[in-house]
Amino acid sequence: MSFPLWIKKENDSSHKAALELPSERKPVRTKDATVNTQLEMIELTHRDLAILTQLKPWVEEKIDWIVSRFYETLEKEPSLFEIIHRHSSVERLKKTLTTHVIEMFEGRIDEAFIEKRTRIAVTHLKIGLLPKWYMCAFQQLQLSIIEAIVPHWIFSFAFSYCSKTSCCSKFKIFVIVFTDSINNEGSSRYRQEFCVMKDR
Repeated sequence: MSFPLWIKKENDSSHKAALELPSERKPVRTKDATVNTQLEMIELTHRDLAILTQLKPWVEEKIDWIVSRFYETLEKEPSLFEIIHRHSSVERLKKTLTTHVIEMFEGRIDEAFIEKRTRIAVTHLKIGLLPKWYMCAFQQLQLSIIEAIVPHWIFSFAFSYCSKTSCCSKFKIFVIVFTDSINNEGSSRYRQEFCVMKDR
């Protein structure tokens, strides 16, 4: 069973098919027990992932604007740009973020997705990117994504808007929590290694 999430504007021909979503809310599962617990706690379901895949065309349409706005926000904190220029470049990271954002709307959380986010989290840890900054950055990223999507639709009922924004929020929270957990585990490991070296 499925039902339409929202109604397309008359003059919008970029995504002609009616948006049909599964009514069931089956939880997303992976092979990692800890990740599964995180997904359960934020109640991220396959229905949420289905919504994200149907939003993907409009995210791709505005991806350059979304990414540029993201880095304009980072300019507010000089230490962030210092980290960027020390380890990479804005143009290179824009390409990486473009891929990262689009992958969030492919409706898939599997081992490959988890592994890639783990590598990103480890990189954040190594270059000294603090959680307080990427949490703010992800919030701004979500606001830009929603702003890019909203003009395409006349919502058929209030729940449609709640569903769309809720699935974006859930996914954002999952990525933040997952990244933060890697950072915490890594920091703890580095502290332990430092103590061992200090005692020698």
